[in-house]
Amino acid sequence: MLTLGAAPGVSDPVVLGARDAILADIQAATVARESGRLDDAFTAADRAIASARAVQPADPVLLSDALVARCDAMANRPQPDIADCLEALSLREGALPPDDPRLHNLRIQIAVHKIMAGKPAEAQTDIEAALAGLRRSPMTPAMRTDIGMGIATLGMAQQAQDQRRDAEAAYRAAIAELGAADETGQRYRPLVYNYLNILLLNEGRLLEALAESERSVAIQRAAALQGDPTLIGALRALAAAQQRAGRLEDADRTLREQLALLDEQQSPQPSLKANALSGLGSLYIDMGRPDLARPLLDQAVATYHEGGEAGRRSATTAQGYLADLDLSSGDPAAAVARLEAALDDLGLEVSGQQGRAALLAQLARTREEAGDPAGAARDAAAALEIYSRIAPSAPATSGPLLILARADLRDGRLDQARERLDAAVGVARARPVLAPTRIAAETARIDLALAQPGPLAADLDRLADEAAQGARDLVLSSARAGVPAQGLADTTRSAFVNRIEAAWRRGAATPSAGQR
Repeated sequence: MLTLGAAPGVSDPVVLGARDAILADIQAATVARESGRLDDAFTAADRAIASARAVQPADPVLLSDALVARCDAMANRPQPDIADCLEALSLREGALPPDDPRLHNLRIQIAVHKIMAGKPAEAQTDIEAALAGLRRSPMTPAMRTDIGMGIATLGMAQQAQDQRRDAEAAYRAAIAELGAADETGQRYRPLVYNYLNILLLNEGRLLEALAESERSVAIQRAAALQGDPTLIGALRALAAAQQRAGRLEDADRTLREQLALLDEQQSPQPSLKANALSGLGSLYIDMGRPDLARPLLDQAVATYHEGGEAGRRSATTAQGYLADLDLSSGDPAAAVARLEAALDDLGLEVSGQQGRAALLAQLARTREEAGDPAGAARDAAAALEIYSRIAPSAPATSGPLLILARADLRDGRLDQARERLDAAVGVARARPVLAPTRIAAETARIDLALAQPGPLAADLDRLADEAAQGARDLVLSSARAGVPAQGLADTTRSAFVNRIEAAWRRGAATPSAGQR
């Protein structure tokens, strides 16, 4: 999407040599960033910027390319700064025609940074304007790549605002656009398939996610050159879909194929291998084999850390899995310490605020397990504060809402607890009926209703039935997938008991034929 090159009309060999050196430094900065070597990336980008500022006659577009290289590296720091991107945009606006694709592409690139900084609504407005500009250009295969990736970025902004239907439509439109694009666009398709599959998995649309993942892998197997890293990404998405669909042995084979490819290619990006190791560790947790999961997750964390500061932030998902293992082995204090360290690695103003909110929610749940309700409430409130800015109706908010509702109940604030539980049920119902988080929210709301005498109101009576049906579906689905059921008891038992109690009260309040 970014076009690098000497300014037209420049023929002085000395100037051309300087430009070639600048372009080489920009490329070196990109390679170093993608390999996780941020110090090298900044060194090369700083050198490119200094040289570009000294070029005579001045070349604002070349300088803007160097600034964008440093801006991209800055995005991997705990406190991203897009000042370089904004200066680059100003330079291009002064040097290029208003509808030059390089202007619109940079605006989309800046919008990505805004999404990661928790400003998806502002990013969406910028992306829509940039896409309108790109569509005014001649429609070439290269332009289809720019438009396709712009549409995919629009989907990211929409998904970050919980506009799931719009995001799904954007991802599908992007995949179609990239199907008619140049070779670069063709290589981007698995990335967009991955975005789509994450959305489908989060909605519990497992068969659709599986089909799309299989289609992406088939495309890559047919088209990818030897050593093309896009097949690795497609395999990762397929393994995630297979795991969620209960095809655990298939997921195991897919992840091991991914690891074999990474070892064969000797990829310079530690995060790629660490992602595969973390995925395999997560799979063994689902298989009920913590003894196999823990060493893989430890290895994943160590591999992430080879990528330096950016790698440490990428390790937080694996650290979260390890914290779950700490909890299940009866060591909540170790889980709390691990998650606190992961939050420190993530930083305070990290790109991807949703990841920080998810970690805070997990830490809140873990503090509850460790007997620290005040700390749990504090972290739950912090998670909700982030979600309120980036995705206020996200299903993930149900967990922190339940923790705060329990705090309200302990302190006798029944009305506030009821409001929080109603909110938790409202957002959780965006998930499938058998989703554990949905069952937990519905069950907590029925628990509160059953604390009062008499039959339930009609809507709560139906909710009790739905929660129990979801619990039944969850148990059966887990049994079919061969997933150990021990961890499901707390989620499902209360739902079954509540339905029995609700039915008994309904029957007790209904006069029998002999009493009428």
